[in-house]
Amino acid sequence: WDKEYTNYYMGVGGTYDVTSWMQTWLGLIGSYTDGWESADKFEVRPFVGAKFFVPNDLGWNIYAFPRYEYRMVENLDTDDWSYVNRVRLRLGLEIPLTERANAFKENSWYGIVDVEPMYRFDTNSIDPLRLRAGLGYVIGGGKRVEFIYHAQWTRPSNGGLDYTDNIFRINFKFLI
Repeated sequence: WDKEYTNYYMGVGGTYDVTSWMQTWLGLIGSYTDGWESADKFEVRPFVGAKFFVPNDLGWNIYAFPRYEYRMVENLDTDDWSYVNRVRLRLGLEIPLTERANAFKENSWYGIVDVEPMYRFDTNSIDPLRLRAGLGYVIGGGKRVEFIYHAQWTRPSNGGLDYTDNIFRINFKFLI
């Protein structure tokens, strides 16, 4: 591991199906970063967005998911806060790994791929850019689990996008 921190992340949100091809989203993400050799950080991030699905005969979830976030990050050593407005655009696919009749039903697997540029208003740039791939499993009863890998490019100091991170995430999703 070349990073000097561990990040703990939790989100809660709600969706509303406007039509068969559009959902609205509203939520709140919180995270705590344990900096091993730097300041710990606490983050609160409310967001709002819409997810647009492309109808298709393949049984795939093809979507565009633009959303606005307001990031509020506290440096826990200094109690200073920083604020960033950004827009994220996730363009993705969820591909069933079973016959079409069982797609996204209980006890079925699916693959995940997407690209997600994030536009920051404070720097007038894309930062970060993520490519994502993963595997999901529909447990049933409105529950899913996903194992996801993100490759991330950021703008450290030279102005260009540099490959900077490998992110591994396990998502637990519960329909309430």
